Amino acid sequence: YDIDGTPAWTPDGAALVVSSDRRDGAERDPGDSELWRVDLATGQMTALTDRRGADRSPAVGPDGSIAYLGSDDRRLGYQLTNLYVRDGGAVEQVLPTLDRDFQDPTWTPDSDLVVAYDDGGTTRLAVATDRGELRVLASDVGGQSIGRPYGGGSFSVGGGRVAFTLTSGAHPADVAVVSLDGGAVRRLTNLNG
Repeated sequence: YDIDGTPAWTPDGAALVVSSDRRDGAERDPGDSELWRVDLATGQMTALTDRRGADRSPAVGPDGSIAYLGSDDRRLGYQLTNLYVRDGGAVEQVLPTLDRDFQDPTWTPDSDLVVAYDDGGTTRLAVATDRGELRVLASDVGGQSIGRPYGGGSFSVGGGRVAFTLTSGAHPADVAVVSLDGGAVRRLTNLNG
């Protein structure tokens, strides 16, 4: 069986959370992965999700809550990628009315959830609030390919800030930071200047 993506540590360091499609015949019917808890002491795997569709990109928060991306497989050519949080046994879809694909859920030390999503031709970084809202931190998050400044990019949360790759049609990706509280984006590098 394949493991999809990066494993996420539990806060106590006793287990990992991974995404894998462990069904018989998965190679002939892809797109139905689940999240699994892997006990480090025993190797035992316990399913954390169980539905038709891909559950992937787990991020374990400081309190043990698991944020992840999921899509309901309706046998269509395109499936919207939703953001979910599993707290104990309860699963909640975050921002169920927003018709955007989410990327890279990342917890802050204060248990806020930072996500990337595409909107209006640009990739944005935002905090998903516990009231089901997005508080945009930055736009123009971009890829690292100099020949193709497409959306996507990457980001990292730490020290009360988010560092990310900032781009536009006028310059390749640079490194920028923004506070988790919002405020001005500060461009740290100028590779094309």
